[in-house]
Amino acid sequence: LIKRVVEDLPALYPFNEGAVDRMNQAVHGNPRQLLKLADHVIESAAKIRAVQVDEDFVESALSSFQGVQPGSAVPLH
Repeated sequence: LIKRVVEDLPALYPFNEGAVDRMNQAVHGNPRQLLKLADHVIESAAKIRAVQVDEDFVESALSSFQGVQPGSAVPLH
């Protein structure tokens, strides 16, 4: 049963494509920082029991991420 549930999940779960794009923009394509940010976002999502992480959630989590200096994140729009 667990195997079937995992196999049915999207490849990016719990992130959607917009969330991944936003995280990549925020860290300017740096793979190490992307992994750190993704971990931070997942921890933040787990605290509130979020099922899906979108770009808006990433945006809110960026304010408490230590890997990106304040004001250095690329604006979403």
